[in-house]
Amino acid sequence: MTVFERAVARAGYSARFTEGFNPKPRLEFANPLSLGLSSEEEVAGIDLHDFDSAERYVGRMNVSLPEGLRVLRVAPVVDAGSARRRSLMSLYWGADFEVTDKDGRRSVMRLPASGPSIRKTLQAEGTWETHTATRISTWATGRDLRPVGYFDVLCVSPEADSASPEADSASPEADSSALT
Repeated sequence: MTVFERAVARAGYSARFTEGFNPKPRLEFANPLSLGLSSEEEVAGIDLHDFDSAERYVGRMNVSLPEGLRVLRVAPVVDAGSARRRSLMSLYWGADFEVTDKDGRRSVMRLPASGPSIRKTLQAEGTWETHTATRISTWATGRDLRPVGYFDVLCVSPEADSASPEADSASPEADSSALT
């Protein structure tokens, strides 16, 4: 969290802050990564006062992030008219993990949030100590309760269901959310 908070500041963006005794930037990850696991893709949202465009945000953030961390994709979140955007964690369906055994063989496991974690799954198999797991994708819950991408759930406006999230780089209102 601190790395991204500092990168947003270094990139020159003005984040909206929580209210209270210890204000923090309104930054949320869809499902925080468990200790001992690596990830190829994470989903995060941040509320900004001055979001300019997806392309500029990606460029400015990638210059500000340390080596090994990159923003791959960004889209403004469509405001549903409520005071707050929907929590990314409340939409979390589950994740896909690439599991590598001690001999280098790889397999992919899709684990829903309603089931055991990757750690508990591998411990039950007796392979937690010998296998490595990397989260390769994070899924949101779709209308039919099936896994869908977060960009598909949060970034497509109701009036343009077929619009691509990448195409929506117009500057939103003064206060906006960006999904990264």
